[in-house]
Amino acid sequence: MDTSEPATPSTSYANATIKQFVNWLDIRGFFNFYEAPEFIYIQKAVKEIFPNDPKLIVQKMTGPMTGVFKIISLGQPVSNSVHLNRPDRTTGVAEVVTVPLSTSSPGKRSREDDLLITIVDGDVGRASSIAGRDFDETFKAFGEVVVPTKPQVYKDTSIYNGNRLIVIDRKNYANKKIPDRLELKGQKFLLKYKGKEWMCSSCNELHKGPCPYLAEFYAQRAAKCELEVKTLVVGDSALRHVENVGLKADVACMSGACAGQLVSALEQHPRTQNFTKVVIAAGANDTKVRTNVETDEIIRLIDKSLSRVTKVVEERDNIEFTILNTIPPAEEPLSQAEFVAKTYFKKRIESLSIKYDNLKAINIKSYPEKWDRGHPTVKCTEKIIRVLGAQDEELILNTKFTTTTKMYRGVDNLWLSGCTGCGSRGLFVSGGFCTKCIGDIERQEIADPNILDEVYHLYKAEFPQGQKRLRGDLTSTSSDDDGHKVAKF
Repeated sequence: MDTSEPATPSTSYANATIKQFVNWLDIRGFFNFYEAPEFIYIQKAVKEIFPNDPKLIVQKMTGPMTGVFKIISLGQPVSNSVHLNRPDRTTGVAEVVTVPLSTSSPGKRSREDDLLITIVDGDVGRASSIAGRDFDETFKAFGEVVVPTKPQVYKDTSIYNGNRLIVIDRKNYANKKIPDRLELKGQKFLLKYKGKEWMCSSCNELHKGPCPYLAEFYAQRAAKCELEVKTLVVGDSALRHVENVGLKADVACMSGACAGQLVSALEQHPRTQNFTKVVIAAGANDTKVRTNVETDEIIRLIDKSLSRVTKVVEERDNIEFTILNTIPPAEEPLSQAEFVAKTYFKKRIESLSIKYDNLKAINIKSYPEKWDRGHPTVKCTEKIIRVLGAQDEELILNTKFTTTTKMYRGVDNLWLSGCTGCGSRGLFVSGGFCTKCIGDIERQEIADPNILDEVYHLYKAEFPQGQKRLRGDLTSTSSDDDGHKVAKF
């Protein structure tokens, strides 16, 4: 193809013959043989994108090239694609199909040398304004363009995924290395293709082809799908490093949630009637102390949240419940309000576990390392899983796949919603409580005043001058003789 300046309509015929441009239109991927438009309609569609070309030529190819049309012109088209009508198979009504042009001939080739390349995010944002033929021209350095650049769809759907794809023939270009990223029009695009060497974030190694770790991971995931899962683990962001594939449980994480909101997640789960064991991991958000809030009001908020837990425990006495305390064991000193709130929550769940036959409480006393900004690290999450596994020997399927460094990737990542106190639908900024519950809380009595008195006495006995207490000492306030239903690790 001549790349000189296009001829104008006034150019003499002799000059025009050496200034021709060649494009190709391949309709085989868009029409089957019997529904293909008649040649006259293809000519009209091509003419629409070369409206001022006096010497436009459209040739109908035959034999193995049937369904391909060669377009010879004196200038460039006003569009890089043509629009053709195709009958809808269901309704019979005509639908418009957009077929791209290509500057490369889709001729005979060995399909063994074809390489499909995905251009990641090649059709998103500013990238969408880059013409497909510009990608085609760039990829010619790495192979003959077989299928010109086009938008990519999700497998077995007609929905675009934001990437583009191109197929090139690598037969005579094996010595041309395809880059990791393609730079075009001031933008860089990650390229993905079969046989590419890539850094695997799962095992932190370079691979050519599938990762053995991921292969085992997917096999474990498939095996889990064949099991009857009857355990739900639902919690706040303390569960964000959990990977459910290695657990015989559904795992859901609602960042910022209080215990009452996690009860709503259980009630709204599509398989809620199937569960016979439920772990609720809560406490970190129930015990957050806000400024200008009296300590007794914080206690009433905790009581209101835990009232939803006691209600579901009473109503579903066929389920074995476990409450896992997620209060962070940070090294910062605690104010009196913080100490009272966190110790009260801890003692309340221990008290409830003794009251109800189908409820256990777990308070983890120590972790292998410090938490990261109020959240368990991967190692700390591993301990949480081991503790839960010690309570339920069927929980852990594969210890290799119980945690992940990719936060929220291994769980159902629920957005924060619902009233902590009553479960009504909505988003509530007042600590997760609706207006009605806020009013009720102001009038309600402390659920367990004896525990609250005990907590105040503990604080005053050890710190009569009101000094702050280290959070790490919090769990030492309880007797070790709490019964078998209160687990400490």
